[in-house]
Amino acid sequence: MVKINPVLRNESKISSRTFRISLMIFFYILFLTIPILFMYYISTSESYYMGMNPSIFVNLYLLIACVQAVLLMFIVPALSAPAITSEREKQTLDILLSTKMTPLSIVTGKLLASASKVILLILCTIPIYSLGFLFGGVNFFQIIMLNLYFIITTLYVSAIGVCISSFVKTSKVANVLTYGLVLFVVIGTIGIFLIYTFIYVSKNHGMNSMLNLKIPFWLYINPALGFVGLLKSQIGAIGPLTILNEYSTTINPFLAMGVQSVLTILLILLASFKLNPLNNKFSIKKFKVKKVK
Repeated sequence: MVKINPVLRNESKISSRTFRISLMIFFYILFLTIPILFMYYISTSESYYMGMNPSIFVNLYLLIACVQAVLLMFIVPALSAPAITSEREKQTLDILLSTKMTPLSIVTGKLLASASKVILLILCTIPIYSLGFLFGGVNFFQIIMLNLYFIITTLYVSAIGVCISSFVKTSKVANVLTYGLVLFVVIGTIGIFLIYTFIYVSKNHGMNSMLNLKIPFWLYINPALGFVGLLKSQIGAIGPLTILNEYSTTINPFLAMGVQSVLTILLILLASFKLNPLNNKFSIKKFKVKKVK
């Protein structure tokens, strides 16, 4: 018999009994479907006299992936940031720590409980992706790889939220810090890389020097990098992805998934270390210096 984490089991029971999870799935699929139907209507109306263009479904696949990525970046921090702070606010964290569960199992359970809701949303979108599989453009393996990347990114962003939640006391502060850090990881690192690119091109006198520019390893902490690299490997350079052809270094989506997995483990360990009551006794002691006469 498989032993389920008690925190995960309790959170799953509570969330499954509420109508909010069903409402969240409904609006998530709705927001994801509206732009797809709009784009499909425009594409099919243009091809009425010219015939069906298979690239329509490739563009639909790209649109679904981009819209889902943006939605996940807003949903995941909201679900993971109050994971530990909500227990503090309800004054049940000390009771939870007094049980036989270790801080590591508590953090892992909170992480999986918040990420499981998002993973459910990801799995619900697989039938929408099947449009591109049925009509051509993408295959089933590519759909599975994209959803696997979304799941790994969900765990990564959830780990950021849970780790911050273990260091602060209120959910409001945890939400602000989590969204701020996620925005820095996704947008701020790209801004730093663009500044680095501008300086590199200025020193080497010309845009042709960008052909020798390599993507730094630290940029793989950005989940958007692996996401773009995965889409490029699946459907090539389409639309905004064309700019990637200027770089000689190929973005490795598997390396991005590996970096995110390692960072997820490190964030879980850091959160469990902070949550351990035995580690909260470290403080800076003030020593009185006696004056020597």
